[in-house]
Amino acid sequence: MTWDELYKKIEKDLFSSMSENTAKGYLADIKMFEFSDKPCRAAVERKRKEWQDKGLSGKTIQRRFAAVRWVLDMYPREFGLDDILDIKSAMKHVDINNKEMVYATKEQADKVISMADERTALCVAMMFYEGMRRDEVYNNRLQDWDIKGEDTLNGGVPAIIIPRTKNDEPRRVPLAQQTIDCFLRYVNGDRVRNARLIENVSPKTATYTILSTYGRLRRESIQRDVKKASIAAGFPQLHCHSYRHGLATLLAKSGRDSIYIATMMGHKNLNTTRRYIHLSPADLKKGTEDVLK
Repeated sequence: MTWDELYKKIEKDLFSSMSENTAKGYLADIKMFEFSDKPCRAAVERKRKEWQDKGLSGKTIQRRFAAVRWVLDMYPREFGLDDILDIKSAMKHVDINNKEMVYATKEQADKVISMADERTALCVAMMFYEGMRRDEVYNNRLQDWDIKGEDTLNGGVPAIIIPRTKNDEPRRVPLAQQTIDCFLRYVNGDRVRNARLIENVSPKTATYTILSTYGRLRRESIQRDVKKASIAAGFPQLHCHSYRHGLATLLAKSGRDSIYIATMMGHKNLNTTRRYIHLSPADLKKGTEDVLK
């Protein structure tokens, strides 16, 4: 089977065995290798060196490697055992600089929100107080906000609906007052001008919450703006995922159980939730003392 033939089979099998978002992610990562033939050690090592020279984190490189590992495991007869072991060996030696281990505290998030422009402040609030992913912020529409708690499905509680999640399962998240305040400032401020510019050109685009003067603010621009705001506030180590990560850690420190946190964060697997929870020895000591009183 040629690489083109195998790639078509990969594409078909991915979408039949995984969620749409996961399948798209794997395909995107496979394309990043720019294979002209079936994956081999030399091609993998060449891209690894290129990405390391560009400063990509070990975590990003290992995520891309995961897509290749999936191909090797799914179609072993197309490669042979020796080739599989050789390619996998080339993918082992990458240090993982796990940015997810950096999480924002409430004090840090509040400072960034207070210093940032209206749009960026809302993005940070959505990530920290609602636990939203960057792509969930990007895909958010005005119709997803129920700030008065009028939707009976929300139980009379102000909430934000996240219809498109990483796991393809919608969820409703209660709105914190901080997020509501940021939302109202933005939609009644900077967003008004941008929406008027866009509505005449693309009414559908104008329904999205996060806008620029040219349309929807790009995913990369959300990430850039949040990073710039974090640096300006004195927290250069923080990035988009740090704020979502911070909410999970804050909930854990407050005594919420894993089921609660997983529901809030939209996790299918509790093992994923555990990766987001960081308790210090002081937190553990306090929790033990409270139980043993």
